[in-house]
Amino acid sequence: MSLQKKKKYLKCNSLFLLIFNFKTRILSGFFISGWIMTKQELRVEIQTKRLKLELTDYLFLSKKITDRVIFESFKSKKSIHIFIGMAEKREINTLPVVIEALRRGIEVWAPVIRPDKKFVHGRIKSIDDLEEGPFGLTQPKAESEFPETELVFVPGLGFTKRGDRLGWGKGYYDGFLTEIKDKTGFSGLCFDFQVLEEIPVEPWDVKMTQIITESGIIQCEG
Repeated sequence: MSLQKKKKYLKCNSLFLLIFNFKTRILSGFFISGWIMTKQELRVEIQTKRLKLELTDYLFLSKKITDRVIFESFKSKKSIHIFIGMAEKREINTLPVVIEALRRGIEVWAPVIRPDKKFVHGRIKSIDDLEEGPFGLTQPKAESEFPETELVFVPGLGFTKRGDRLGWGKGYYDGFLTEIKDKTGFSGLCFDFQVLEEIPVEPWDVKMTQIITESGIIQCEG
């Protein structure tokens, strides 16, 4: 093969790979800032932004969110299910919500990850009921049979105003939310910058009822 033909072949092959990669990303991700991002790339992007929050800013913004939860979201509820946020991952600090709910006599349930990695639940009757679990999670010491609750507070790396959610990809919440989606409301907690225009979704994904950020409560459109 002549040098000219080799150059032409390499140019065509490179163009084919570029087009193939672009189409693949369109199918598996979404468009942002002129490029297509896969779910995993999006997770990395958002988590990088979260980890850049200084501790004081993180605690201040978390408090604004939990104040909205306490004063606007669960004021008439008798039972809630809520995750315990991990500060080192800059998840919303939800302990003030747990403490206030217990003070008001609201039943509080939280996720429990068993040693076999199964997602179950436990009731919190006091802060002393919490311990460190797998992955550095704070969770109830004992699992309990989970009843229906009036409102489930859901963690996420990203949400849309339509109620779409992007999690860590482990599938823990997917199964749980699917089981109870016709019985209760779902409230996603996140910072403003985690509310996105688009998120890649799957047919089995469950939409949020509302999103709560430091700026306000978004009632989801879809």
